Amino acid sequence: MRHNPSHHRRTPGRRLRAVAGAAAAGSLAAAGLVALAAGPATAATWSGSCSAGYVGLTFDDGPTAGNTTNLVSILTSNGATATVFPEGQNVQAHPDLLRAYQQAGLTIGNHTWDHPHMTQLSQSDMSSEISRTQSVIQQTIGSAPQLFRPPYGETSSTLKSVESQYGLREVIWDVDSQDWNGASASAIRSAAGRLTNGQVILMHDWPANTLSALPGIFSDLKSRNLCPGVVSASTGRAVAPSGSSGGGSTGGGGSTGGGSSSGCTVSLTKSGDWSDRFNVTASVSGSSAWTVTLNLGSGQSLQNSWNANVTSSGSTLTATPNGSGNSFGVTLYKNGNSNLPTASCNASGSGGSTGGGSTGGGGSSACTVSLTKANDWSDRFNVSATVSGSSSWTVKVTLGSGQSLQNSWNATVTSSGSTLTATPNGSGNTFGFTLYKNGNGNVPTATCS
Repeated sequence: MRHNPSHHRRTPGRRLRAVAGAAAAGSLAAAGLVALAAGPATAATWSGSCSAGYVGLTFDDGPTAGNTTNLVSILTSNGATATVFPEGQNVQAHPDLLRAYQQAGLTIGNHTWDHPHMTQLSQSDMSSEISRTQSVIQQTIGSAPQLFRPPYGETSSTLKSVESQYGLREVIWDVDSQDWNGASASAIRSAAGRLTNGQVILMHDWPANTLSALPGIFSDLKSRNLCPGVVSASTGRAVAPSGSSGGGSTGGGGSTGGGSSSGCTVSLTKSGDWSDRFNVTASVSGSSAWTVTLNLGSGQSLQNSWNANVTSSGSTLTATPNGSGNSFGVTLYKNGNSNLPTASCNASGSGGSTGGGSTGGGGSSACTVSLTKANDWSDRFNVSATVSGSSSWTVKVTLGSGQSLQNSWNATVTSSGSTLTATPNGSGNTFGFTLYKNGNGNVPTATCS
């Protein structure tokens, strides 16, 4: 059902959130769940049949210091996936908790910077709310969301137009748990009992009653042969995780691997394993300017990544530094194959992009810039640029034939003909921009001075 915004006003919710966080430990203890907060959860396998389909469990407003760790623990210990819609200001305050979402294999969306009534804003302010949140999430985990949930469920044609500029799919909900309105754990569980195949439920990261309701929700889903799914960026509906086959666990495979060549070495470790997907942690040694190539096994595909710029082409992933150090990770859908991929590492500066490649860049005068294609749509694509060697730089980007600038973030970017000029704006050494293709999806070339 559509959310009635008159029933969900943000100001009382913000006052109650501190109280809810303080009370969370007591409520969890009463529910017998307090032990889950003691440390990282052990990844479990969802044990139920998915013959009746998939539903979308979604959690808004995180990450929160009081509840996020418990939420992640409950989900992972039950082998359940979910979609979270964090606020940008909370990501900025708790980047480690956003990474906890990602490392648990959750799908991460955009819920604006500070939860305003978007339909009451100007178009430029709408864009600012979305773009700032896209940027802080990309900076924190290495990839930008593809899903957007407007606060209060309030939307308009103008807002949808802004969303489309960032390649975002708007996601509302079919069932409102009313957890934001003080609903009891039993009422939240009852609301989830109305879900049917493909539907999405609204819940939140911060209410203790929501955490208390989850074990019962999982039990009820299993009794109805429903499974937690992912929210599709194509349709906004809940679907099976890519490669899922009824929730069953198949495959085996080693837990470590790696490779080396041309001045650097990469080692791979399996760091989390669920019925349909697993995490891989990669550690690079020997160089801080590297390119790691991962060769996926049969059927495997990328869900998300963190701490590196990672692009996918067929069964090959290419990872380059994004300023987060020499360790990064990826989540892979199994599709029956849980073997670790093979990997090789090349120490490199940067190189030009040809033939529609996904990386490019260049260096001169004591700084280097690397360009990576971060998102790709039919008419446009995002480019992430990482500068090394200097904090006072000017990057010149030479666009390909037909390409033009749509927008940019985390740098001051000006356009003149087919040349973009980027300079720092205080947001660090990683910035990005969106280009209209006009038939040309090649990554542009760039120099740094």
